[in-house]
Amino acid sequence: MNKIHEWVNTALIAFVVILVLVGGNQSDQKSPSSLGGSTSALWKAEGGIKVSTTGTSITRVNTGTCNLLPDATTIAASSTALVTCQGGTDTTGQTALPGITSGDAIVMTLSSTTAAAGKTLGGGTGGGLLLLGATASNTAGFIETIIQNNTGATYTWPVTGSASGTSGYIATDQ
Repeated sequence: MNKIHEWVNTALIAFVVILVLVGGNQSDQKSPSSLGGSTSALWKAEGGIKVSTTGTSITRVNTGTCNLLPDATTIAASSTALVTCQGGTDTTGQTALPGITSGDAIVMTLSSTTAAAGKTLGGGTGGGLLLLGATASNTAGFIETIIQNNTGATYTWPVTGSASGTSGYIATDQ
């Protein structure tokens, strides 16, 4: 019976800690949809969140989807290309992602349709597109990515003059 009480007490303490870190149900919190019509969301923890005494305090986390705009229309087989991820879909009027600043830590994934481009299932030779890395641009609101072509042939982006794929991202301050 004491073991059950210990587990219940541990669970309650963990719940209270999470509630304190997240901030509970505060009336002044804004929903992601109220932040300006973007597919990104920005949450800010006043004073930051820190795990352990040696962890780095994080005061901001951005999440969202961005549009890939390649610098070139093709990527040669087994080559890499610099591709910008941004908020809009038109190459003539790029749109900044809210809250992305130079120096942010970026975690990113290609959408399944973008990553599978040129990929042949069932033992084929095509390996699709790979996201090798992502970093916040020196220009606020943009993410720079390195995409590798593993399709086995020259890859041509499917759409000319507009976004050619999407990526999901998480950005935090450092």
